[in-house]
Amino acid sequence: MFIGKVQAADLPSNVRIHLYPNEKAGVWSTLVAVASLTFYVGFMNWFIMLCVASFFSRAALYATIVLLTSLALPAGPVLWPAFTHLWVFSTWRHYFKFSFLSEEILKPHKRYVLAEFPHGAFPIGAIVAGTTVQILWPSLKIFSLAASSLFYIPFWRHFMAWIGSVPATRDNFKLLLKKDSVAVVVGGIAEMFLLDKHRERLKLKDRRGFCKIAMEEQADGIVPVYYFGGSKVLDFGPQFMMALSRRSRMSLGILVGVAGLPIPRPQPIYMVSGIPIPVPRVPLNDPDFEKKVRREVESRPQASDATTQGPKPRAPCTPALHHLLLRGVPVRLQDTLHGCAHRTGKAAANTVDQLLALVVVEVQALYERHRAEYGWADRPLLIE
Repeated sequence: MFIGKVQAADLPSNVRIHLYPNEKAGVWSTLVAVASLTFYVGFMNWFIMLCVASFFSRAALYATIVLLTSLALPAGPVLWPAFTHLWVFSTWRHYFKFSFLSEEILKPHKRYVLAEFPHGAFPIGAIVAGTTVQILWPSLKIFSLAASSLFYIPFWRHFMAWIGSVPATRDNFKLLLKKDSVAVVVGGIAEMFLLDKHRERLKLKDRRGFCKIAMEEQADGIVPVYYFGGSKVLDFGPQFMMALSRRSRMSLGILVGVAGLPIPRPQPIYMVSGIPIPVPRVPLNDPDFEKKVRREVESRPQASDATTQGPKPRAPCTPALHHLLLRGVPVRLQDTLHGCAHRTGKAAANTVDQLLALVVVEVQALYERHRAEYGWADRPLLIE
């Protein structure tokens, strides 16, 4: 389906929408996309070269000073519509043949956590979506979290703020989620080193933080989002830099794309957002947390044994698990909990872990439902 000038709010769910299905990008549009993407993605390369050149060129020195001085300017406005609607971003969407599908249209005035995958060598899918967010969900104000180190880098500092990103700290996450929705690329820097030629690999099973904050702020749901093609746009390495990158919270390595340069490949990107996974509506610091969660869980219908694989869970089915089972998603609770930091005897921790396990299940199921449509029927997903 072609979105054209139709309002996104009127678009149906479960329909793949191509922004430019039959419209070929012109030569000028492609050149602008390649030049701007190369400048943006490879900015650190160009900035380092400029710093070196500043020792030999007065013009390069002045340019370096101007860029460094820009760090003193406030990183705002955060989520600037005039910026996200610039024509240059439409050339990016053309370049990547951007399309999307929403399994459920998100409700206005709700607060969601959008869990985005994969990070890839560079989260280009999330960036392109960030410039399109007001087309996808005009009734929602969706902010995002980005590595704190990006906000100490000229140009990137303001670019990320203008598309709606803030430093990925716990306080920022909670502050934004109190009023609006927040998108977070869960795998982060660790996923940059999980690129594989034959399969998709995600870092998720030990990522409890976003689930815990979703519960603390009583979000209306966790929405899994997958960017098919995002892992193929660029390569990253070398592998031995992974430990240092994770400790420094910076991507220390080399981005490689077209012709061995930091030029993103024109890989089609297909964004699929799943049905929101319900979050228990009980504050973690509630003195009656365990009792209230149990009451909420038991108030939901129980899943039929016929829809599950393996032994029936001992505890009553959570709302999120029931949500998956009713949709026919095969769930073996023991497998989803494997690798998660499960803490028996602690009700709040157990609930966070179980919510994380259900996100793992739904991300896997979301991928399985749509990979053939993208052309990846023979490319499996491994969640670590």
